[in-house]
Amino acid sequence: MAHIQHLAILSDDPEKLGRYYEDVFGWRRIRSGAGGGVHLSDGNINIAILMSRGSATGLNHFGVKIDSMDEVKAGLAKHGAEPEARP
Repeated sequence: MAHIQHLAILSDDPEKLGRYYEDVFGWRRIRSGAGGGVHLSDGNINIAILMSRGSATGLNHFGVKIDSMDEVKAGLAKHGAEPEARP
């Protein structure tokens, strides 16, 4: 079974938003990333707050951890799709 591993949020000020989530929700900081990103955890999933760099702010993507690539490929085939390499 696959599950959500992380959410990525774009922000104009990742440090400020990271402190907000730490103070309000008690999420713990895992690390401060290169380029001003902040990585937090609620104990179940990780939240990556990334610099927007001119892009729209808000939810950008989610990462999925898979247990079996064969199962994913079979599911994709049911929908006439194939996995692609990341650009």
